[in-house]
Amino acid sequence: MRTFPEKITVASLELKHIFEFPTGKDNDTKPKGIHGRFLEELSQVLQFKYDLISPPDMQWGRRLENGFWTGLVGIVSRGEADLAVSGVVSTKERQEVVDFTEPYEQGQATFASNLPSLVHRANIFTYPFDIVTWIGILVFLFIIPQIFRSLNAAKDHYLFALIKLFGALITQPVHDKNFKNKILLGSYIVAACFISASYKTVLASLLAIPVYNSIPETFEQLAASLRRKELKVFAPRGTAYMSIMISSGDENLYYIAQEIEKNQWLLPVDEYLNEDKFANRSAILVSKMLHNFKFGPSPWSRKFISNDIMFYSKTSIIVNKKFCCKGMLDSIIKRFNSAGIFKRILDDEIYRSWIRSSKNRLEIGKRRAFSLEDISCPFLLLLTGYSLSVIVLLGEISFSFTKSRQSET
Repeated sequence: MRTFPEKITVASLELKHIFEFPTGKDNDTKPKGIHGRFLEELSQVLQFKYDLISPPDMQWGRRLENGFWTGLVGIVSRGEADLAVSGVVSTKERQEVVDFTEPYEQGQATFASNLPSLVHRANIFTYPFDIVTWIGILVFLFIIPQIFRSLNAAKDHYLFALIKLFGALITQPVHDKNFKNKILLGSYIVAACFISASYKTVLASLLAIPVYNSIPETFEQLAASLRRKELKVFAPRGTAYMSIMISSGDENLYYIAQEIEKNQWLLPVDEYLNEDKFANRSAILVSKMLHNFKFGPSPWSRKFISNDIMFYSKTSIIVNKKFCCKGMLDSIIKRFNSAGIFKRILDDEIYRSWIRSSKNRLEIGKRRAFSLEDISCPFLLLLTGYSLSVIVLLGEISFSFTKSRQSET
């Protein structure tokens, strides 16, 4: 009966929470992270020891134009390592040069970005209606006085009628003596009351509840923002993301992948989730699991994570095609899957990460009182109106004084 080798070489990537190499200090001799602990469980059952190595390019593995493979796939295919354990996704292209064991994890690929920022509240009085509605209200306001005059229903000049009808729009009383057609006037007052009530209701809710800027939440919206040059989309270098997106048949995924490759928006694996990579309106392709480790699970996450899944992946161990005992690995992994070994490790690590990130949790739904900033713009407009009134008053006084001097002379 074939036995498992006593010692093998295992390749992996140094990623926090995923696979952390032992330091060799203070009895730190075993790898940590979900895949490091999973490897240790396998070594205990199959009773083998292992040496750990890491590819210098820190990539999972992609085929170059000359046919050579980078990263973990390359290092195993060349025989420099027997296995590679680091959350590698099995693809048909990779299966041409290496073998894969039974999958033991299902991943979800999506994208992450900064959380939406709060809308500046100084000009919040303009937010109850969109630009089309505002334009419609202005057109309505300027046309109605002309309709009154065309039907001979207004006694005043157009400008005076406009001012009085505008007063109705801001809930000021309208003297019906200035208007002849009571039915037309009543219809306008009903419409003005509806517009005014809608505006005040929405404005009150906006002042009471925080308002956030919109961000892409789906890959369709992400592709639209990318077409408008509103943001950049980054991906980790040496992953299967690009090939899967290009061959997916989805127009949006294909466009995003093409833009990433054209602009070389590819980041090193050990850096691509650093905080500075999210600056300047950026989105990053990422697995949900890795995001949860780095930024915490929802709703305490410090980043936005989309629920639009790009693809589901199955994670396996990379095995050299000449390795003797892939069948033994498959058998043990099947048993582990039945016993939920990896699920237990994953839940344990996510819980630890969640506890560590508890100090950085966002305060969701925190109550807040009105501040001066919330109403600063209306007060600024009021101050501007008063200033203009004072200027007009001084102008009238000056004009009156000048006219009286001229009459005396």
